[in-house]
Amino acid sequence: EKERISNEKFTPQFTFSEIPTTDIDGKSSKKFRCMLALPHQGKVYSHEGYGKSPIKNAVIREALVDVFDVPQDELKMVERRAMNLKPGKPMQ
Repeated sequence: EKERISNEKFTPQFTFSEIPTTDIDGKSSKKFRCMLALPHQGKVYSHEGYGKSPIKNAVIREALVDVFDVPQDELKMVERRAMNLKPGKPMQ
């Protein structure tokens, strides 16, 4: 809706890159860096961690707060609702 009202374009571009790491016991584990670029806004967000989904969620959350001024309590409410919609045992 913000795009429609302001005529500002939002074209998010996600990129993932693998960061090689070695644990203490010598096993390799996959660590990733996710970057979210919003070229029309001149903004880039990045986060590193294990697993692609959590770090993608982190950069999306950061962009929502920064670009759209979404309050943290609203983000938490949406996250709770999303958890309840996932199939499987409900989380307590």
